[in-house]
Amino acid sequence: MDQGHWQKLRKLLDQALDLEAAKRAEFAAQVDDEELRADLVRMLARHDHTTPLDRPAAMLAAEAIVPPSERDWDREQIGRRVGAFVLDELLGAGGMGTVYRAHRVDGHLQQTVAVKLVLSAHPGLRERFRKEQQIVAGLRHPNIAQLIDAGESEDGIPFLAMEYVEGVSITDYCRDRLPDAGGRVRLMLRVASALAHAHRNLVIHRDIKPSNIMVTDDGLPMLLDFGIAKLVGEDRFSPVTAQRLGPMTPAYAAPEQFRGGAISVATDVYQFGALLYRILTGRLPYSADPHDPIGWGRAVLEEEPVTLGRAMADVRRDQDTDAAREAVRTLGRDINRDLDAILRTALAKEPGRRYSSIDAMVADLEAFLDGRPVQARHGDRWYHLTRFVRRHWVSTLAGSVAVLGLLSLTVVSWRLAERARHESERSALTVRFLNEVMQSLDPVDGLGHRSSAEDVLKHALSRFESEFANHPDLRAPLMISLATTFANMGQPKEAYELFRDALPDYRVPDVDPIQRAAALERAAFAAYRNGRGEEARAWSAEAERLAKGDSDLSWRVRDGNAANRWALQREAGQRKAALDVAQDALAQARVAPERIRDALTQRALHRSGVSLAEAGDLVQAEANLRESLALARKLYGEDRYLTLRARSSLAWFLTIKGEPDRALVEFNAVCGRLREQLGDFAFDYGSCLYNRGNAYVATGRHEKAITTYRETANILLRRRGERHLERRLGLAECSVAATPARAIRSGARDLGRGRICLVDHACE
Repeated sequence: MDQGHWQKLRKLLDQALDLEAAKRAEFAAQVDDEELRADLVRMLARHDHTTPLDRPAAMLAAEAIVPPSERDWDREQIGRRVGAFVLDELLGAGGMGTVYRAHRVDGHLQQTVAVKLVLSAHPGLRERFRKEQQIVAGLRHPNIAQLIDAGESEDGIPFLAMEYVEGVSITDYCRDRLPDAGGRVRLMLRVASALAHAHRNLVIHRDIKPSNIMVTDDGLPMLLDFGIAKLVGEDRFSPVTAQRLGPMTPAYAAPEQFRGGAISVATDVYQFGALLYRILTGRLPYSADPHDPIGWGRAVLEEEPVTLGRAMADVRRDQDTDAAREAVRTLGRDINRDLDAILRTALAKEPGRRYSSIDAMVADLEAFLDGRPVQARHGDRWYHLTRFVRRHWVSTLAGSVAVLGLLSLTVVSWRLAERARHESERSALTVRFLNEVMQSLDPVDGLGHRSSAEDVLKHALSRFESEFANHPDLRAPLMISLATTFANMGQPKEAYELFRDALPDYRVPDVDPIQRAAALERAAFAAYRNGRGEEARAWSAEAERLAKGDSDLSWRVRDGNAANRWALQREAGQRKAALDVAQDALAQARVAPERIRDALTQRALHRSGVSLAEAGDLVQAEANLRESLALARKLYGEDRYLTLRARSSLAWFLTIKGEPDRALVEFNAVCGRLREQLGDFAFDYGSCLYNRGNAYVATGRHEKAITTYRETANILLRRRGERHLERRLGLAECSVAATPARAIRSGARDLGRGRICLVDHACE
């Protein structure tokens, strides 16, 4: 089909479609050209028999009404100039037009773009195309492809020149590059940010599908194609949007799109949920065949989505290799009932039962990633408590060397119960202890006070002695788990006492050597934090002897030992030796197995940056601390413990560098979050306050410094005891000082002598 024939046919088609359906055949019969008449009759027949589950109903262009063999006109445009651009490659066709890769030729700059040409002279489609220009021009977001130019070609064909995104569809990217569910959810959260931006600008995308979200090699998702987007409040019975059931892609269309109902933000919520379901499971939410229009439409309107658990089981069963089955199993490990509830809410049949906005769904997805309760579950007390405990375990896990925490207490106990299943009394005792501890604590009491992690731990400890006094074989492992949790959550005093009591009964050969090494490393950390350097050195040395091999835990124990040695040497004033230890540990982290390399490097960079700053190498110190912060954000997100600690370290450095005002901005943001995560009397929170006090001193705000130092003293008194406080800090004089100057001199001198820095840089 040559260009002239196509242009004539297109005009005839547009005229016919403006008529009532009953009059179109009569119009076609009046066409004199036999070939044109035959083509027009065939195209009208194809248009009339298109169901809502076929291609989008708005497809009046070549892909919808012209067989692939006759779409030569699209390809013939390659090499043609349109505005300031020359068309280089046909990328695809859709309901609103054909898209080409093109390059700029007006001499202003070298630029590759995506050019969309509208394929119809129909006034309704041209109006829709102009509306797309307005919509895209008004959206400025890093995850939305930007409008570069718009206009008409010399022969009057409207075009859009958009930012060209070189990448793959989001489904392909996730399949090939993101093996875990958490990574896929985090990627979709960036898409959600773009959608939320569109909604705030009163734009509903309503065509969210894999081909409309491309991901670059750098992992940046880009939302494309607002060709059928709708403005909030736009009349859904306009000539364009009222075609049958409106423009849509059936596989991802919401029930109201099939019913011809109102399109709203809830439509995008549904489509986003359907795409997330596909990304997580590799399939669509319903058992029906999406290629069967009638069956698929009935499923969307009447059936409940297949649960994620069943979907993953079906996908795993269908794999034909062990490697493929293992990949599905790995993906499914992070998928739980929380995520299933989120998707069921997003995919609800009635728009009013879905999330009220993309932001509301994002809040639940972020809660899922953080281990917090999700609103979609409508959970009871037990659900909220288990999520509370899990959340604190995750935050401490990010900062701990051993993979332990409150959840690990549960895991260890259940494993012990499993090993002891033939000894029912011991097994029942362990399980009963855990259940009673959990069920006795309501995360939100009548006063609206949320139970702290410290409350949970203290309650567990109070029950522990009476429950396990006559079971030494169960007592030691559970005490180690409790002690590790106390250490990870900034409670060194309790941790030290538990480690001291449990370690004599937690020995090889009854215990795996690397497990004892992990316990010893955490015990050394707690001893150091509790001011007991000799025991810290002894436990660390034994841990070093036992931490052999190439397992992840072995690497983490060795790194934790290096952190403890570094801290002890700094405390003893051996800063050169501490720097050597830090640099050696950094070199080791750089060659660690890839699966844990970034995590170890992040911690090692942190210690190296602190020591370099103390040695006067401020340039390299700042580089290391900033790299440590960047890695923490990449690994853990913005609001996790290790990220907060890295920010605090950078603030500590800024004070040293002579930029205390910038430091205070960071301290003010970080200290409160540490308090929320770790508790009012956590050591790291106290250290953060102390360094904030130093920044206040540097800015001349002495009264604030005094208040901050006093609060620090109260925390350290509770955490380390009077003997340690007197030996280390000498803040009693500071608290009763007659003048700000005297207070600052006293507090800064004595605190400085104790080598207490913001993030107590030994905390690994």
